[in-house]
Order: sequence, then C-alpha cells, then structure tokens
Amino acid sequence: LVGRRTQGTAVALIAAAFLAFNSVHIAWSQVVRTDIHASVFMLASLLFAIRIAQHGRIADYILAGLFAGFAVATKWPAVTIFIGVLGATASRVIQSRSELKRDLFGVIAAGVAVLVGVFVASPFIFLDWQTVLANLSNEARPRHLGHTGAGFLQNGWWYLWHPVRESVGVMGLLLILAGLLVSAVRSRVSRWTLVPAALAFFALIASQNLIWSRWVLPLLPMFCVFAAVAIVALGEAIASATNSRRPRAIIAALAAFAAIPTVAGAFAQSAERANDTRSQAARWAVENIPSGSSVAIEHLELSLRDQPWTFLFPIGGAGCVDGVRQLTEGVDYEQVEQLRQGSPIVDFGNVSPDRLESCRADYAILTYYDLYRAEASAFPKEIQNYEKLLAGTIRAAPRPGRRAARKGGGAAATLIWFIESGWPG
Repeated sequence: LVGRRTQGTAVALIAAAFLAFNSVHIAWSQVVRTDIHASVFMLASLLFAIRIAQHGRIADYILAGLFAGFAVATKWPAVTIFIGVLGATASRVIQSRSELKRDLFGVIAAGVAVLVGVFVASPFIFLDWQTVLANLSNEARPRHLGHTGAGFLQNGWWYLWHPVRESVGVMGLLLILAGLLVSAVRSRVSRWTLVPAALAFFALIASQNLIWSRWVLPLLPMFCVFAAVAIVALGEAIASATNSRRPRAIIAALAAFAAIPTVAGAFAQSAERANDTRSQAARWAVENIPSGSSVAIEHLELSLRDQPWTFLFPIGGAGCVDGVRQLTEGVDYEQVEQLRQGSPIVDFGNVSPDRLESCRADYAILTYYDLYRAEASAFPKEIQNYEKLLAGTIRAAPRPGRRAARKGGGAAATLIWFIESGWPG
C-alpha cells in the first residue's frame, strides 16, 4: 500500500516480493522480538501520513498518530515515524495555505493520538515511569559483547554493509540508494513522508552506542520500495531508449535479475537454520553425554531439560544454579536482575570469580566464548573466567550451516563449544 500510493502498482509488487525473500527479515520474523511488530505499526502510521499528504483528512491525522503511538510503545526508536506526519503537513502547507488551520489542528490531534496510542498499548509506561527510565538507561549502555558501535558514520556503514547488503547484495544496496534519490525527485508525497521517515530512523539507530542487525528491520520495507523504484525507473528508461512496446517485460526481467542475491540468501539461510549450531550441540550431547553427568550450559536448550543430567546455569553473583529447578520452580526476575550485577548477558564470563567453582561440571556447552575471544582486550575479566573453566579440557565445535559431527568427531570454527573435562583419549 505504501509503495502503490507513492510510486504505483509495479513498485508495490516488486517491493513486496523483495521483502518476502529478504533473509534478515525472514530470520527475525521467526524470533520472539518486538522489531517486526514495530515495523507493522510504523508502516501503518506511514500509510496514513501518505494519505494526509494526499487528502489532509483529520481522520488520517488521528490514525497516523495512533499507530505511531503503538509503534513507540513497542520500540521507542519508532518515534521517528512521526516525521512522516510532520512532513505530510509541511507539504500541504507549502502547496496551499487555504487549509492551514485544519492542518495545524490535525498535527495537534495526531500528537495527542500518539500519547493515547502509547497508553492503550502499554499503560505501564505511565504507571511506572521510573522503571521505564531505568530500562532505557540500561539499553543505552556504552558496550555490549559483539554489538559495540564505533560512532555515527561507522555504525551507519555497518548497517548498510552487513544486514542490508548481506540480505540484498551489492546490487540491491546500490538500487536502494538510487531509488531513494529517484523517490525524492519524482514523488512529492515520497519526498515529504517516506524519504524523511527512513532517513530519520536510520540516523537514530546509527547514533546509538550499540549496533544490532534487528534494529534495521523497520527500514527494510522502505528500502525494498526504494529498490523497486530504481528498477521501474531503469526499466522505463531502457524501454524509452529502445522504443520497446513491452516496458513491463523489461521491468519484470530487471526485477528478477536484481532479486537473485536476495532469493539465494533466503535459501542459504534456510539451510543454515535447518542445521542450527544449538540444535547440533543438543544432538551431540544426547549421543555422547552419559546419564548422571553434570552439564554446565549457557543457553538453556529446552529440548535437553528431560535428559538425566544435572544442569548448571550461570547467574552472576549466585554462581551456577540448577537450571531445571529454575525452570520448574519459576524465575524471580528481580532476583536475577540483582544477581547479574548490571551485566547485559547471563553467562560464565560474568559469574563472580569467587563462585566460579560452582560451575565445574563433567561437560560444558558454551555460547558466548568465541565472541569474548574476538574482543578479548575489552573483556579481560570474562576471558579469565572462561580460561579457568576450560583449563585441561578437550573441545569440539559444530560449524554453522553444516550437519553435526557424530560421536568422537568435531570441527574447527565455533559458535557453540563442547567441552569435556578429563575425557580419556
């Protein structure tokens, strides 16, 4: 709908097809995170902002604000989508001042609707705002294992070159950048709504201390529209230059060619998901770990909880606790928050050194060790914990996207480590 209202049906269909095969979008759509939900609400708000630019109805102002409120309650950086409402209003004022009072009233109504939407979606934000501020301050921490940013420009480049480029290819990335410019030039509505909303959100996530691939998700639908705009513009230019009577066929061929990296990435990721290293670790453990063993584990793989083992799970200041008992009796989140001592991750690296002996086990399945090794200089205490835990061990690791090694086997390169203490041979 956003693509059709701003650039036409061809752009809309191509953009929808691109998004359907986007590997990053597919991956995070299958994970319990709020980024996809925020994307939905942001797109809905943007759609009504586009209708504001086209018609200026008060109902569209209210609905744009309401969905923006839902988006903000879901993921706070979504507040940038309100720029679409402001841009739509500005375009109307510049185009004609005859309805200035109604448009100003519409903006106020949209702002009120944002607050109403936030309250309806999450009254907790207003009832316990102190906790909200504390949570936001925790999210603004300067460092996070594997996700520490390096400033606005490098963060912005990271988002473009990794989650975006890896899901659409270099050609797709160039089409997005070209389509953004074409959209700003060719379409008044896009110039005042879609383009500034996309740029504002991109600038906000790039300015944060941390970088996460999922933060780019709300941009992917907009980026797919931009890529489609570039393809349609190129197809029309080729048809005009060659006097072709079949511009749609040219556009379809260009779209199919441009979609090759996206589709290939989707299938490659599907194969990798089918051979997830956590699942490999679980299968290896079931085949190799004898009954009665103790197993230290960082990722509580639920498929393992009925195995006849004692699971040791790290919780900061408490050391390692019985993982199955924690799952059975229920987790006291306030207690865990206190015991994790401000650490964003619950792992062996953040166990209090004086409690590390409580994590000694016959076997250990680790999740974060390779990430700490990659940033060893920034996490010396955590590395020291792992080195003590792994002293005198034999290790094996599954490779992402490959089938798990069978008994007695292992592979180099690691996402998840198997460690067995004192394994003969």
